[in-house]
Amino acid sequence: MTQRRIWIINHYASTPATGIGGRHHNFARLLAQRGHQVTVIAARRHHILRDADASTAAPFKEEIDGYRFVRLTVPRYAGAHDKRRVLAWFCFCFALLANAWRLGPRPDAILISSLSLVAYLPAEILARWYKARLIFEVRDLWPLSLTLLDGVSPKHPFVRFLQWIENRAYQRADQTIATLPAAKNHMLKHGLEAARFAWVPNGVRGSEMALSAEERKHPSLRAIEALARDHFVITYTGTLGQANALEGLLEALAILKRQARDQGLAVALVGQGALKAKLQARAQAQGLSALHFLEPVSPALVPALLAASQACILCWNDQPLYRFGISANKLAEYMMAGRPIIHAYSGACDPVADYNLGLSVPAEDSAALAEALRVLADTPADQRRAMGAAAKELAERCYSFEALLPRYEALILGTTVSAGPTAPKGPKAPAGATMSGSASASEAEQPDQTSQTNLRSAKGTTA
Repeated sequence: MTQRRIWIINHYASTPATGIGGRHHNFARLLAQRGHQVTVIAARRHHILRDADASTAAPFKEEIDGYRFVRLTVPRYAGAHDKRRVLAWFCFCFALLANAWRLGPRPDAILISSLSLVAYLPAEILARWYKARLIFEVRDLWPLSLTLLDGVSPKHPFVRFLQWIENRAYQRADQTIATLPAAKNHMLKHGLEAARFAWVPNGVRGSEMALSAEERKHPSLRAIEALARDHFVITYTGTLGQANALEGLLEALAILKRQARDQGLAVALVGQGALKAKLQARAQAQGLSALHFLEPVSPALVPALLAASQACILCWNDQPLYRFGISANKLAEYMMAGRPIIHAYSGACDPVADYNLGLSVPAEDSAALAEALRVLADTPADQRRAMGAAAKELAERCYSFEALLPRYEALILGTTVSAGPTAPKGPKAPAGATMSGSASASEAEQPDQTSQTNLRSAKGTTA
């Protein structure tokens, strides 16, 4: 394939040294390995960084794993709900245009990844100026998330402005990529042509990063290894915030404690977040001895931490937004770890339920979650190993960055698109699920049916 110059614009991108690295770091390094000149453009400061000081001190431009990473200076802000975050969006847009001449060689393709949605506008200007192919990538549906999750009126002037940008992007970009598997119908309603839609989920590294002897001494890893000697350890990794529905997990453990059924269980919450102190105080007040709060770890350490556990857990709020499906990084990480997963979720496209990767229960149902915790701990080891093996098989075949790369590359360059993954079936309706707030039958979002090959094949080998 002919080598191309590719710009990836993501306000919230990071490197493994400053944040999680994640989607665009991994795709950029793999594209660079295939000979492309890749530039990732991000804000120097944002709330998702793990080491903001390191990012602040880093140079404007640096080479990382074969690609170029560029940082644009924007104002500081305190967190996700700080109003100055919006100011940073607009400053990023102006910095993008003002520094265009410094970003690198003239691009053949520009991928703009939302959020932030407003960055689409300068990306479109640059694409037209350079006569480059323009790809609009949607990782979160805005402004819909703003109205459904935060209760902002659709008539609010800023929401209307964002809606105008979203519609414009669907109509004018050469290609739209969604990480949410059932987002296609929503996008069609807002002006997208069906032929320009593709689903490429968030992925996971297919190979673990090498750990130093010092990293293997991390207190969180050692704590889980110690717990696993005489407990069934179920681990959560990531942010401890409102969106992660962890209060329901605490209630589930309280139920088990009242029933005297929490013996031998250990649930580890590894991370930081706005709710950590509140959750810790509640756990102490209720005497939840099965719950353990551990310090966050680097992305390189996550696979080892999950491997030391017996299972993983992921909880969601019961929100109508999830009728479009989900694409959590940690879900792919859990699959790749080869561990059974407890999934508290009531939206569309649930791979845990569809491919028997563990136990799936309705969101915000603490009684059902408590039962799942106990049932999985009591499940015979060979059955748990089968669930974990199915999860790893699915991850390697359909969610690893290496497996996703050929399709992602083709979509960016506008070449023949290889057969890629298809969304898991959806929506699911487990026993007891109310699906409250979900779309009506006429509005129900259906998963992308671009190609059935990979996931069907995976299901046939792991069921």
